[in-house]
Amino acid sequence: MGLTIGVVGSGTAGACLINNLAAQLEQDDASAPRPGQILVFDDTKLWWRGRAYQDDGEYIWCNSPMKAMSVVHHDPDHGQAWLRAHNLPLTDPDTGQPTFLTRPAYGDYLHSATRQTIGRLENQGWTVRLVSEHATRLENTPHGVRLYTKSERAVCDLMSVSSFQEECADRP
Repeated sequence: MGLTIGVVGSGTAGACLINNLAAQLEQDDASAPRPGQILVFDDTKLWWRGRAYQDDGEYIWCNSPMKAMSVVHHDPDHGQAWLRAHNLPLTDPDTGQPTFLTRPAYGDYLHSATRQTIGRLENQGWTVRLVSEHATRLENTPHGVRLYTKSERAVCDLMSVSSFQEECADRP
């Protein structure tokens, strides 16, 4: 098997990481790693939304227009394409200014885009496993980073930490 990549946190940073990691892995490059597994750790029902973009009311708006909030770094039109695919306006019909989404709608975009990306990764042979538990400890070993949750542990070749449970953050 190829690399094991660990991702702690499935909010906006985790969604951006998965989408941009996939863009790198999808390049036809002889140096690209062979398919392995991506383990995502987060104790949440809000996969890929985080707290900021949960469905908590259509009255909370993003503070940047959609054209500036692509989840894919190399494709600034990605968010605009999502708007078009969902029959949402690119500009405000009254002002002609770029569309600002509600935070729940932007969460829909993050969730939808990342689920599609995971599907593409799986079609390339990658295994993506969402582990619904908080990471409680990380340990550097000669074989990689060992990650612990309450019920399991995993050794990862590469690790990205974008969220960590508060009561664990002050541990050595």
